[in-house]
Order: sequence, then C-alpha cells, then structure tokens
Amino acid sequence: MKKHILRAVFIVILVAIIGLYIFDIVVNNTPFTKNLFRTISIALVCCLGFNRVNYSARRRSLQFYESHFADAIRNAFAEQKLNRNKLLCAVRLFDEGNYRKAMKYLTQLRQTCKTSDDYYAIMLFVALCFTRSEMYAEATKIYQQMANNELADSRIYSNMGFAYSQMGETEKAMSCYKEALYLDKNNANTHVNIAHIYFSQHELDEAISWAEKALQIDPKLRQAATLLAIIYTITEQKNSAEKYRHIAIANGQDPDELKNAIDRYKNEQEEEN
Repeated sequence: MKKHILRAVFIVILVAIIGLYIFDIVVNNTPFTKNLFRTISIALVCCLGFNRVNYSARRRSLQFYESHFADAIRNAFAEQKLNRNKLLCAVRLFDEGNYRKAMKYLTQLRQTCKTSDDYYAIMLFVALCFTRSEMYAEATKIYQQMANNELADSRIYSNMGFAYSQMGETEKAMSCYKEALYLDKNNANTHVNIAHIYFSQHELDEAISWAEKALQIDPKLRQAATLLAIIYTITEQKNSAEKYRHIAIANGQDPDELKNAIDRYKNEQEEEN
C-alpha cells in the first residue's frame, strides 16, 4: 500500500475513534472514563503508525545508496540479492549514524563473504563505523587486515592514515598517506588530510599548499575550502578567507560551525601567545 494511502487511513481511524468517543459521551451519556483507555490506546497506535510511515518516506532509498556508494560497494554480493540488499541497509544505517545496528548487519554478512569485493565492502564499512564511533585503534586493525590481504587501495590507506592521526600517531599517519598517494596521486581527501596534519603542527604554508592541491583535484571538496578559510582568517588575509568561506558554505559547510572553529583556533593562538 502506498505511503500516502497509509497516512490517510491512520488519520481516518484516529478521527473516527475520537469522534465515536465524543459521541458516546454527548449523545449516549456514557461516562467519559468507560472507553477512555481504549480510545487512547488506539489513538496512540495510529499516531505511531503515522510517524513510522512519515519516517520511512523521508529515508533515502536503497537505490540511492547503491548509486552514491558505488565505488565502495563495488560488486559485493552481486549474485546474492538478499545479501546485497542487506549490505545496502547496513550502509544506510551507517549514513544515518546508527553504527551499532549497521555493525550487526555487517558482522552477519561477513560470514557469507566469497569474493574480494564482498570482503572489501564489509571490512571498509566496519572500519568506517569504528571511525565514526571514535574507536580509531579498532579501525586501524581492520584497515591493516585489508592491507595484509591485498585488499587495500588508496582510499583504505588514506582512511587508515586519518585514524592514526586522530590517535596522535603522526608518523604512521603520514606513512599511510604517502602510500595512498603512491596508489592514487589524485586522491583529494589524502591531500586535505595531510594539510590538516601540517595545520596541527602550525606549518601553515605547507597546510595551505596541500589544501589548495586538494581543491585543484576536487573544487567542491568542502573540507579543503573550510581549512583554507580558517587559515586565512586567523592569519588576517580577509579576501582569501572570504573566498574560501564562500566555497566551503556553497559545498555544505555549516556557517555557524565554521565560525565556531575559527573562534576556537583564535582562542588557542591567544593562549599560546
């Protein structure tokens, strides 16, 4: 049944049950407590059903995830439709921030992996769930397993480098980034990740250079534009700061978050001075 029909059905039932309850009280002189619990229970079920239909209507389709994450999912479970859909459900849960449930799906699917694409997709999203949950050591272990089994590409080394950098292991991070660039010199995310390391070390010229390289590869890379906006703002280069601020916001950067990041770095600078 189509979602708009289900919504209409829930509304009709809700209106009907409330109408009957009022009719009983006004016309039949029924005590208001007699059917109160039943009315509330049915009304609650209708409201929950209505909300569930609305929620499912707002969720992105599995086809969206199959297209949007095609380079990560590859041909995983191509011959197993049910497992393919289960993988796509896990990716959707990951995208929605429900990492625990996504991990449950992925763990179940790992037992059924047969091809290298199967293993690649499952292990990648397991590692990404760990990363988003700030469990960086666990993420690096998964990425290292992929490298040991010759499943690692530029993306995997770049992601592993990011996890190491979050743990403060800069040398390991840079080693991973170098491997990522060796495998794909046009990996824009790797360039901006390296820029962040130089920024954290207050080597601003190097940070600018790597971030600008990232934007040359991918002009819509929000993270690179955001970093450049921050650097040029704190170094009081207003024209450049405004230029990259517009690029960052145009590509999805929240203006308030950008302002907060700039204020935070300014405060850190003042404390150091």
